[in-house]
Amino acid sequence: MYFLRFLCVMSLCLAVNTVIAQQELIDTLTRQLIDSKSVQEKIDLHLGITRLQMLLGIHDSAVIHCKSALALARISKNIAQEANALTFKCMLDKELGLDHYSTGRLALEIANRSKSKDAIAFATYVNVEFAQYDAQKGIEILRPLLEENEQEISLKNRANIMKSLAWQYERTGDFLSAEKMYLTAQELFHKIRDSVIIEPSLGKESAQYVDRGRYNYNQCLVYLGSLYLNMGDYSAAIAKGEESLSYSQDMGASEIAYSANNLGDIHFTAGNLEKALNFYQQAEDFYQLISERLRSAQTLVRIANVFQQMKEPELAERNLLKGLGLVGDAPEERAIIARHLGQLYQTMKRKQDAFKWLLTADSLFLSTGDSLSRLSCQIELASIQAEEGLQELATSRIMGLIPQIRKINDLHLLFTAYYRLAQINDDNTDLTKAIEFANQALDVAQERKIDKSILTSVTYLLSDLMARSGDYAAAYKYHKAYHAYYDSIYTENAQLKLKEEQVKQNVDQHIQDKIQALASASDLDWRNKIYLAMLFVFIGLLGLTTFLLFKLRKNRLKLEFQNKQLNELNSTKDRFFGIIAHDIRSPIIALESVEEQMKYYASKNNLDKVLKISDLVSKTALQLNGLLDNLLNWALIQTGAIPYQPQSLDIRKITEETLEIFKQNAELKDIKLTNKIETNSICYADENAMYLVFRNLVSNAIKFSAKGTEVRLESRQQKEKLEITVIDSGMGLNGEEIEKIFELNKKREKGTAGERGSGLGLILCRDLLIQNQGRLRIKSKKGIGSRFIMDLPVGS
Repeated sequence: MYFLRFLCVMSLCLAVNTVIAQQELIDTLTRQLIDSKSVQEKIDLHLGITRLQMLLGIHDSAVIHCKSALALARISKNIAQEANALTFKCMLDKELGLDHYSTGRLALEIANRSKSKDAIAFATYVNVEFAQYDAQKGIEILRPLLEENEQEISLKNRANIMKSLAWQYERTGDFLSAEKMYLTAQELFHKIRDSVIIEPSLGKESAQYVDRGRYNYNQCLVYLGSLYLNMGDYSAAIAKGEESLSYSQDMGASEIAYSANNLGDIHFTAGNLEKALNFYQQAEDFYQLISERLRSAQTLVRIANVFQQMKEPELAERNLLKGLGLVGDAPEERAIIARHLGQLYQTMKRKQDAFKWLLTADSLFLSTGDSLSRLSCQIELASIQAEEGLQELATSRIMGLIPQIRKINDLHLLFTAYYRLAQINDDNTDLTKAIEFANQALDVAQERKIDKSILTSVTYLLSDLMARSGDYAAAYKYHKAYHAYYDSIYTENAQLKLKEEQVKQNVDQHIQDKIQALASASDLDWRNKIYLAMLFVFIGLLGLTTFLLFKLRKNRLKLEFQNKQLNELNSTKDRFFGIIAHDIRSPIIALESVEEQMKYYASKNNLDKVLKISDLVSKTALQLNGLLDNLLNWALIQTGAIPYQPQSLDIRKITEETLEIFKQNAELKDIKLTNKIETNSICYADENAMYLVFRNLVSNAIKFSAKGTEVRLESRQQKEKLEITVIDSGMGLNGEEIEKIFELNKKREKGTAGERGSGLGLILCRDLLIQNQGRLRIKSKKGIGSRFIMDLPVGS
């Protein structure tokens, strides 16, 4: 026991010392950055620091360096480095739970424009890893990159392409190709570790190679362990997992935790729950040490799964709710935990809670575009409906999902769908259909060739179904198959336990030898105790010192980031008061003399002037009302106090009412308003928010459109979203203007008739759409016009 504690303390101290060493490496790169005169070198150093800080989990500071690299690349018109910086931003956005899909697509678009094969390779493999591609599509995208000239793609990116390609092969069930690719990638990362690779554009080694590929090499070890696990070779999987954990010991707390989680996953799948829990708790300790909230939450989900398997649902629930508190507003992580809560409550027979959390997960997966997880949620929702006696509805729901599952070619999910259909129809006493679906599930399981436990469950079900249908010959055949799979799993587990027992016996023998040696050297025992006590004190002081140094550096970075945020907030405050001082004060001053003017012209019987002044008052009041409305709603969003009551809304009705409001404004500029929104265009959102969004977008379109043009609204119904587009033929925007359009301190452009705006409208639209599980996209060309595209959740 004391020896294990000693090892745990040593491991933690080593991890903290490694973090300090890596932080010192970051400090070295930072000093080089300060001394550097070359823009190209500054960009490379910023990206090198970004990568190291990402690996250490220092995401706030990594974001700042990534933005700096992006800004420098754009100023120097270095399109290839701009693409690289955006690819790093995509990875950061994923870590922070932001919309990384859009960033990844933009990075790939700019990389293709740069014609740099290396930038294209980097952006492509990251997009394949992070985007929602089926495995075959991923292979088709990645394979051509390996055929490119080796001189044009860096060794590191080539190795990463192989690693990503291996994962795609694994998803298709081609395990031999996957293993070959992983091992080849490993060799390349070893080559990077043992070589100094000169970047031609810099004339020296890139700061992005500062870790010499060691983190990527460890990833290969982890992925190989997962591959062997999928192949059912638990011994090989555990061996790779232990190799990864050993290799990661001097790579920092984050990497140790990553490897510990992987080893926990392997033991969990092998059924070694206590060992899995031990590794997961180690990973959680390390993530807490470096305050990695999202990864800590992911580990808590794993711990909850163990407790659920141990029949400890209350402990599982406690860990899931703790994880939910850590993820904040990150939609992907919230969706995953919501789904796990739904599954947990289902086992606890809390059907209403299960259905509620699964619906929440389904909605979040829709907002993130994770169609695979959403399909799993739909199957689980159908399972609850079946348990509530709605077997026909549940069957219909799953049958409707099967074409989509086949399209993405996920055999595990396809098996789950057919297996659940068999169970539902068995519960509904329709043995014919149950047997049909069970046979389809067996065909998929045999095609997948992955998990014998799956084959065990489906052959057992078929044996039971056949026996109850009277086909005893078939029942016997399936029963034999069931026992064959069961015995195979039992044999593998027995061999694994035998190996573990042999290791345990060796350890026991070593301990016995040690006891005998201590007994023969009893005269030295008191000195050993003193030395051991001094060692623990020294380790404690060393750990405390290194931990305090780490916290000091982390707090310094946090202060720098908070200082930047305060500057941004100060800028926002100045802008806010500028809006109040100018945009509100100016029309109010204009209204001050209106009464005297109207009295004067009324006394002269000049009704034309009175009517003009009256129109002016009306327009000014309307402008003030719109401005105050936007200011109020913007302030409510900033404080998180804006109400959100989603419901199914008829978009055609909302847009018709909006266009009627602006009809007179459009007529004054001879602008035609056209509503091409299809009938029965239903979205699921807050009604007041949607009215406010459409008012702002239509008002903007009219403001920036020239006389005699058209403002048109169109819609397009898709499977999981409703796309609404507001189109104008106005002034248009260039790429830089689109990039800055949501910044408060941007320059405000006047409309085609000199109309002024506060700059809040589009920011408000974007924030309201995000709150309503949607998003706002902009496509525009200078001098041609703009398209403001809204993606909204589909309503029923």
